[in-house]
Amino acid sequence: MKTIVATFVTAAISALAYSSGPVQAMPRMNDLLGSPASQEQADRTVHIDAKTRWVNVKRMETVRFEVGSGPDAKTFTWRFDGLPQRWVKLDQIAPADAVGSHEVIVYVARNEQVDGGR
Repeated sequence: MKTIVATFVTAAISALAYSSGPVQAMPRMNDLLGSPASQEQADRTVHIDAKTRWVNVKRMETVRFEVGSGPDAKTFTWRFDGLPQRWVKLDQIAPADAVGSHEVIVYVARNEQVDGGR
C-alpha cells in the first residue's frame, strides 16, 4: 500500500512540475546537442567532403563547418555546449540544406577544463 501511495504522490508532483512551466522552457533537441554560433566565434574550420566519415571536436569548442567546396559550399557554425555526449550525427545539428547525402559522425571529446579530469 505504501508503494502505491508513494507512486501516486511522485506522479502527481511530476505532473504539477511539468504543467507549471511554460512550453517554451522545454529544451529542444538541438539545445541538448549545442547551439548555433557566428562564424567569428569559431575556434577552427572543418572541411567536409564526400570522403569525410567523422570529425573530432571537444565539448565547448566552436567549429565552423564547410560542407563541399567552391561556390556550392555550405557553411554553418556550431558550439558544442550542450549536454556531455560521445557523438552526434552532423545532420542533427546542420541546417537542412548544408549536409550531403552521406552520414558524418561528430565525436565529442571531453573537455578537461569543463568536465573535470576523470
